[in-house]
Amino acid sequence: SEVLLSEDNISEAHRKGVMRISRASKQIVRLSSALLTLAREKHDNDEVHHCTVNKVLNKVVDDHRYLLLRKPVEVDLKFHTELVTTTNPELLYIVLANLIRNSFAYTKTGQVHIQLLENRVVVEDTGSGMNETQRLKMFDRHYSNNKSTGGQGIGLSLVKRICQYYGW
Repeated sequence: SEVLLSEDNISEAHRKGVMRISRASKQIVRLSSALLTLAREKHDNDEVHHCTVNKVLNKVVDDHRYLLLRKPVEVDLKFHTELVTTTNPELLYIVLANLIRNSFAYTKTGQVHIQLLENRVVVEDTGSGMNETQRLKMFDRHYSNNKSTGGQGIGLSLVKRICQYYGW
């Protein structure tokens, strides 16, 4: 995909398709990395990464703006602090990407508000929300509110496992 994107004579339609392939391949790499990290036990000699949450959050929002094309949705991203944590940046990306991707995908009109507070990220939107049954099952593996949109019910269960792994 990188070679194709470097071509000057690629049409805009083909460029969009190749960009989608590029995004999907990056997502597969992140997912594989996350699953491998979660598959092994936590060790004292795990590599320590200092990760700026602000930078990861900006990247996640930028990487997923394509989901809002042709939708009357505004994104309000506010940083109330600069937060640095010791975590694997790929796993943090996966957590934030799942939450923001869901918010962007299920908000048809209105706003998505994303805030970085002292020790947490808050994502709120004007989407339709979930009923009580959906809220109770949303972190269950293989539960998807709408499999017709391509969801396999892995995202939020993976978010839960990563958060448990780090004690978030």
